[in-house]
Amino acid sequence: MTRMKLLNPLFVRHALSLLPRGAAKRLFLLFILQICISLCDILAILLLGIVSKLGLDFSQNKVANFPELIVGTLQIETFNFEQQVVIISILIIVLFVLRPAISILGNRKILLYLGSQAGFASKTIVEQIFRSKPEFVIARNSQEFLYGITQGIDNLTLYFLGSTIVF
Repeated sequence: MTRMKLLNPLFVRHALSLLPRGAAKRLFLLFILQICISLCDILAILLLGIVSKLGLDFSQNKVANFPELIVGTLQIETFNFEQQVVIISILIIVLFVLRPAISILGNRKILLYLGSQAGFASKTIVEQIFRSKPEFVIARNSQEFLYGITQGIDNLTLYFLGSTIVF
């Protein structure tokens, strides 16, 4: 028994073909935005590690200086070490709080957009049914058509495409 790959590129391409022309590009940009938002966590963890290491060095009376890239980027060269730690700690807190807030708002926008596109996809499928040969329509159960243009489209757009974009 073979298992169907849900993230098969052909399956994703077919699902996206039911949406309007610009929808795939917009969803790809939203996917890239999700990746960039996730980089906030990585940056915050990196800064937290640097602050922890340098804090330990400072408490053991070792020379502790932030890397020039961080100090130069934040333009905090003129502050002493303790003030730099406070500024970078505030930045870490902001990054850790900002990421979920942006992610929640972004996910909401993505799912609302996909929900609105489900109507377009239903319309496309109904048009395809009307253009299909009568033998195709007669061979199918009316419940298949009903599911396909209602709950099936919602499952495809919101649950499948939504879960591949929102993570």
